[in-house]
Amino acid sequence: MEGWLETALERYEALIRNDLELDRQLVQIKAKKKRNKNDIAEVRRYLRGGFNDPAVKEDVERIGRLRKELAARNNGSPRGGQNKTHVVLSILQKHAQSGLDLSEIMNWLATYNLEINRNYVGTILSNLQKKRRMVARQGEKYFLTETGRTFRIDTIAEG
Repeated sequence: MEGWLETALERYEALIRNDLELDRQLVQIKAKKKRNKNDIAEVRRYLRGGFNDPAVKEDVERIGRLRKELAARNNGSPRGGQNKTHVVLSILQKHAQSGLDLSEIMNWLATYNLEINRNYVGTILSNLQKKRRMVARQGEKYFLTETGRTFRIDTIAEG
């Protein structure tokens, strides 16, 4: 067997082993997350009994605001990450002076540490084009309309 094939086989095996280890860790994380959500719900139910005390109610509301603020700082929502449409718009605003095709947009997504299925990006672009009229398409290239150029996207951290 040639050396480069042997090297590729070793790399392939290492990647498979790494993938299986990540799957194992993900299962553990999901279980911990579920237990934590249950604990949060249990404590919140307990605290509801103290809502007739204004100090308790104020603290519960403060903690809720804190959670939202921390989630926003992490550039994502509690449900699961960055607003993908805003990331696509941001890419177009920063890099589409001469238009970008879908492959170029997919390449830019990597700089945002965001993995989105190519078909989903096509759906986002289609919605931005047809429903929101923020994007126009000429051939394979996507351009921002005036509405898209002036749309303000607050905070999106580039990777």
